[in-house]
Amino acid sequence: MATCPRRSVGAVLVKNHRVISTGHNGAAHGQPHCDSVGCMIIDGHCKTAIHAELNAILHADWKDIGGSTIYIAGAAPCVDCAKIILQAGIYRVVCDSAIEDYAGSGKEGVEMLQQCGVEVKVVKPDTVSNQHKPKSNPVDIFKLFKNWDN
Repeated sequence: MATCPRRSVGAVLVKNHRVISTGHNGAAHGQPHCDSVGCMIIDGHCKTAIHAELNAILHADWKDIGGSTIYIAGAAPCVDCAKIILQAGIYRVVCDSAIEDYAGSGKEGVEMLQQCGVEVKVVKPDTVSNQHKPKSNPVDIFKLFKNWDN
């Protein structure tokens, strides 16, 4: 579960209909979590939390990442995460919110991915049968998106 109270985000990496990794936004190993000690805010952003996308990629076996799909609940990928997604060889991104909900970095990140040939699907929560939006729990995220990995 995400441990930064500013935004609850989770990510699931899937390849061949198999979950290969999960991640949430939270502090690095050994560091206190935001929900325990508060966020370190610099330029309006929490610098304690590692983004869910990066955590999912870092926890995956590198040989499995290329050609996978990343499902992101709670945010569109920022520019930094978009660059990491590109470098990792992930070919599809599915997020659960309208891109226009994420002004600035999220919109720019999605545009970067699209310009580089990554397929981006935006699934609005009201179009998904699960009416309860997940709180970055990887199992709930996968259930939310399971019919979208075509």
